[in-house]
Amino acid sequence: MGRLWETLASSSSGVGAGQTGHSDEGARKEAKRMLERLLDIEVSLDGSVTEELELICTMTGFRRRFLVHHLGEGFFRSVELEPS
Repeated sequence: MGRLWETLASSSSGVGAGQTGHSDEGARKEAKRMLERLLDIEVSLDGSVTEELELICTMTGFRRRFLVHHLGEGFFRSVELEPS
């Protein structure tokens, strides 16, 4: 599960496939400063899993919420939610 927040932090910080490895290193350092809090989880009858997560910056307290739908075999789709 730890890799999920690294992926969310790097994708939302603008690190793309065409950028250098140096940018990826910066995204990993940013992700290490984030705490992940599970707010809600739902498992449907067909076995699909949907989670609501909150990422919290340990330095500033800034919070971001995501809705994550696990597609299976390590794949997922996420949407950033508006602040509540």
